[in-house]
Amino acid sequence: MSKKIFIILLILLSFPTIVSAHTTVSHSTPAEGEVIRNNLLEVTVNFTEEIEKISTIELLSKNNEIPFKRVTVEDNKLIGQLEKPLENGSYRINWNIIAQDGHPLTGEIPFTVEKEKEKEETNTVVVNENATPENIANDSTNIVITIIITILIAIILFGFIILGRKRG
Repeated sequence: MSKKIFIILLILLSFPTIVSAHTTVSHSTPAEGEVIRNNLLEVTVNFTEEIEKISTIELLSKNNEIPFKRVTVEDNKLIGQLEKPLENGSYRINWNIIAQDGHPLTGEIPFTVEKEKEKEETNTVVVNENATPENIANDSTNIVITIIITILIAIILFGFIILGRKRG
């Protein structure tokens, strides 16, 4: 009898055991601890296995929730789209998923946003690249000559008008 039990145990132990591994985060955007320097409008968490559609994601800043415009689950990906880019500061992505094997899993991904401050708009003066002292003097001379010619034409026309009245 003990020989039969020994053979059964030997057969059972010779088969590989089935290990149920839970899904884990394969990568995310932003990554854990990442410093974001550009506008961020989408947060993505990728898992090693497919996740259930009821999985959720939230974004927190100083324990205040920043709402997503839309949250979608695509196979092994959890995506949160933002209404507007995030301001500078510390953030935390909290994710809650249900793995395909039915196990609920949670986690968090901290990151920081440090964008350069946008430069204030200033009045811009357009400068002629060919503006040398000689060119400026030539332009001024041309303007003066144009004014003198216009005045002379006006005097001549005025003279013709007065002479035409005296003759007539």
